[in-house]
Amino acid sequence: MTEVKETIVRSRRKNQSKELERCKAIYGEENAIIIDRTTKWGSPFAIGKDGSKEEVIQKHQDYLRKRPDLLRAIPRELSGKVLVCWCWPDKCHGNILAYLANNPDKVKDFEQGKNPMKGKVQSTLGSFE
Repeated sequence: MTEVKETIVRSRRKNQSKELERCKAIYGEENAIIIDRTTKWGSPFAIGKDGSKEEVIQKHQDYLRKRPDLLRAIPRELSGKVLVCWCWPDKCHGNILAYLANNPDKVKDFEQGKNPMKGKVQSTLGSFE
């Protein structure tokens, strides 16, 4: 099993159940966290219906700021996990969750409306502008 040193986002898109099982096999079942709409970590906003990809990501950021219960649970529940989402490798709400899980000291700033991620979410996570 591969150790997860920081929170990362991986795809669930290719072959739904096979990709999820692959993540569980590589990183351990307890480390593969689904972040789609069937879970509390899913974004309630859909591309198209609720806006462009960028608009939906912004709406999710605003939503998280109104949900301090979720926001404060991110470092505790998602730190060092593999976040499994349909969107990856495209940027999505998973980038926000991963950034905050990897930078728990930024959660308070984020909650207060600051954007600590601007231009900082890189590599497999894409980037925010």
